[in-house]
Amino acid sequence: MGLAAAINEAPERHLDDLVSFLNSEFAIGTLDSEDNFDKSDAGDVVSALKAWAYMHLNDGSQGD
Repeated sequence: MGLAAAINEAPERHLDDLVSFLNSEFAIGTLDSEDNFDKSDAGDVVSALKAWAYMHLNDGSQGD
């Protein structure tokens, strides 16, 4: 569970930097019901990463 632990322990500013970099390289967002792209807010992406890490660290049946 190395990746989950790293995300869980990373300072918020490091995750913000990571998401900013990824956003500059890739489009991060969702499609609405009409297939229009809605770009995700960086804070929402960081929150999703933290939630993923928490889930994997607290459920022994999951892998990362």
